[in-house]
Amino acid sequence: MTTSGTPVYMAPEVSSGYYSDKADIYSLGVMAMEMCGVKPMMTHEERTTLFTTKENESNNIAGSEFGRVLCTTWNTDPAVRPGAEVLLGALNGDFSQAPPTTPVTNPAPAPVRSIPERLAELEQMLDLPSTGSIPARLTQAETILGLLPTGSIPKRLAALEEALDL
Repeated sequence: MTTSGTPVYMAPEVSSGYYSDKADIYSLGVMAMEMCGVKPMMTHEERTTLFTTKENESNNIAGSEFGRVLCTTWNTDPAVRPGAEVLLGALNGDFSQAPPTTPVTNPAPAPVRSIPERLAELEQMLDLPSTGSIPARLTQAETILGLLPTGSIPKRLAALEEALDL
């Protein structure tokens, strides 16, 4: 599997190949906090301790209303992250649509399963052998489910998982 981007700015779900525009919100939030003077944070744990450390109090961003909205942008759950409209409103001082700010209690991202692991699980569900190349194995599963093989390997795998409600 190939990835593009710098890992520290990537939303956790990007590595699965199944993500939305909320992945860009995650990246934007990390960069915005750095532009506001918060030291670069390499891990989820470092980000979630933003409110509890004295080190970041001097830049005053963590205590501001807009800073709290920014902290929701790196929530590990994309459904909780604000959309671009909400962030734009917050920039203009409208916090009425902002999500609740609970970044410290964000759970750590679930372990990411590799493409071969995910494919093996699908094959087991469909009672298929796990032999051959990954593209050939994907095509076999897609054929059984009546799906057209389109897109990258991660996108094809995500479509199979969605078809099987995984």
